[in-house]
Amino acid sequence: MYTINYCGYNVQNPDYDTIYRPHGSGDYLLLIIEYPMYFYFKSDKSIVNKRKQINNNRSSSSFMANYPENFNPTLTEKLSQQNCCILYTPGTMQYYKAQKKFINSFIHFSCDKEEVEKYNLPLNTIFYPNNTSNILQLIKKIQDEQINKNVLKKEMCSALMNVLFVFLKRSCEENEFHQEKKYTSIYDSFASLRLRMLNQLDHEWKIEELCECTNMGKSQFYVYYRKFFNISPKDDLTKARIDYAKYLLDTQNILIYEISEKCGFKNINHFNRTFKKHTSLTPKEYKKKNT
Repeated sequence: MYTINYCGYNVQNPDYDTIYRPHGSGDYLLLIIEYPMYFYFKSDKSIVNKRKQINNNRSSSSFMANYPENFNPTLTEKLSQQNCCILYTPGTMQYYKAQKKFINSFIHFSCDKEEVEKYNLPLNTIFYPNNTSNILQLIKKIQDEQINKNVLKKEMCSALMNVLFVFLKRSCEENEFHQEKKYTSIYDSFASLRLRMLNQLDHEWKIEELCECTNMGKSQFYVYYRKFFNISPKDDLTKARIDYAKYLLDTQNILIYEISEKCGFKNINHFNRTFKKHTSLTPKEYKKKNT
C-alpha cells in the first residue's frame, strides 16, 4: 500500500529556484518538471578524480561560484528537457535548480520498496514519458483526495498510485518505441544517402551537401555517420574510391587519368598521392604488379 505524505499539482516556485536535500526527503519523491531543470547527481570515483584534477588547476573564484559541480567534484550536472520525470528513492540526494521557470508536480510517498520495483521504472535518474498529461491528472486527483476528507481516502490514494505507475510504465515504453522508430528512420535516411554517395563516386561530394540531405548540422551528421557505419564519411568515400580504382586497374585497359576522373579524384596528382597512401604503390606500380 502507498501512503501519500505530501503532493502538489502544477506548483510554481520562484524563477531560478533551487531544491537541495543532501540526504533526500526521507521518502520516495516522484517529480514531473514542466521546464528545463539542472539536476545534480553524485559521480562515480573516476569522474570525481578527474574533476578534482581539473578544479585544482582552476583558481578563479568566479569560476568556482558559477555552478555547484565546479566546486563539488562529487557532482555531475545534467540539464533536462521539458516534461521530464525523476523518481527519487529514500536517502538519495535531491538537488535540482531551475534554468529559469520552475513549475512542477510531485508526490512524496512511502511504501515497501517492492511496490515501486515491480514496475521496473528508472530510479534516481531523469527519464521522459511519452505523454505526461494522464500522469499529471492523476496527481491532481490524488491531491484532491488529500485535501477532501472523503471516506477511505488512504485506500483511494493508494489505488490511484497504482494506476499512476501503470500509466507511467506504459508511457515510458511508448516513448522507447517512438525513439526506436525515430532512430530507425534516421538510419534509413543515412543508409540511403550512403548508398547514393558510394554509387556516384565521380561526384564531388561536399559535407554541406550531405548535411543538407539529412537536415543536420555538421557535428550531428558526423556523430550519426560514425555511429551507424563506424567510419567517417570522408574515409568511407575515399576507401570506396580506392577500391573502385583497384577494380578498374585490374579489369579495364584505360588511362590512369581516366580512372582518376571515374573515381572522383580532383586531379591525377591527388589520385596518385591518395592511392599510394592507402596501398603503398602508385596506380602505375599497382597495375604493373597485377598485370
